Amino acid sequence: MKLLYRINLIIFSLTITAYATIIFVILGMYMQILLGITQLIMAVILLFFMKAFTIKINKMLRVYWFAVVLTMSVISIMLSASIVKYEFLQLLFAFIIPMLIASYLLRITYLIQKQ
Repeated sequence: MKLLYRINLIIFSLTITAYATIIFVILGMYMQILLGITQLIMAVILLFFMKAFTIKINKMLRVYWFAVVLTMSVISIMLSASIVKYEFLQLLFAFIIPMLIASYLLRITYLIQKQ
């Protein structure tokens, strides 16, 4: 589990660093795609070990999956309903909320490797 945390931390840090530099914002967007795919794979792996985790971590994983499904649903609705013309909603649901969810999984993997 320490390996999952380290991989997660490295990719998350690279994504934040790319966003923090004005020149590499586009790279940050690509890194966020990589981060999202990596974290979804990690979260699926963590589902197989749920019995070994504490009740607190199990609850946190459920909250994580709820947030992922809800965010993906909202993005799907926005795309199908042509709400994409509102730039703030695009920014919020394409970049800000996914990064908050990513930081939440980073916290979960930190707590798991700390066990």
